[in-house]
Amino acid sequence: MEKESLYILKLDTQGSKVKFPNADMPAKLGEYTYTAQRMAGTPTLTATLNYPSCLDELWTGEEFVEFRGEKYYIDQVPTSSKDNKSIMYKHELQFVSERIVLENVYFMDVVTAGEDTYHSNSTSVKFMGDINEFAGRLNASMTKSGIGYSVVIDEDITSESKLVSLDSVYLAEALQSIYTIYELPYYFVGKVCHIGYTENVISTPFEYKKGLYQLKRQTPIIRSLIALLVLVVLTTFLSTIRMMMKKVL
Repeated sequence: MEKESLYILKLDTQGSKVKFPNADMPAKLGEYTYTAQRMAGTPTLTATLNYPSCLDELWTGEEFVEFRGEKYYIDQVPTSSKDNKSIMYKHELQFVSERIVLENVYFMDVVTAGEDTYHSNSTSVKFMGDINEFAGRLNASMTKSGIGYSVVIDEDITSESKLVSLDSVYLAEALQSIYTIYELPYYFVGKVCHIGYTENVISTPFEYKKGLYQLKRQTPIIRSLIALLVLVVLTTFLSTIRMMMKKVL
């Protein structure tokens, strides 16, 4: 898989995206490591930027890259070091997904009923309902908070009614209840949280480096396919041996 180079961006005074530090010589990341855990934590990107000049005075903490439908903001203002073997300045960077907002916004008791929406402004959420009702409450809370995230339920995903009792938890922890309470997996595509299974979710961390897409661990689906392939090959081999023995006999 061809690696995807990432430009470091910022917003100008009009709110438009522009390349950092300037358009004539933009900072670009060709090698970086993406780290995430499915159904837990906020993803990060780490990279080493080599640039012909020192950028220490130019960082504002608002620089970001765009990766897989999300923005990743610089976590800490980096400092540079001079590479004595070249003319380049080395900058160690860490970017954190904008998904971190889910770790800082409370899950609110917002009940949807037809066209009417009730806002209690309470962080104590207690109800009995299935995954559809829980997803509706999550969406109502996210909409009220205005954070731009949403939840959808993939096709054919259902659940029994469960008792949900959450007190003063952030949205990130509330989302984990999809698994801990309803025993259903979930995954993100950009700013949409999908409740369900996917064959495209990759166990991480993985690394884009030197044009190679290097997986640190195999996904369950890959392991299953390998096991199936081995079974097919073994079955074919045994059938061939049986046929040869019959001819000999």
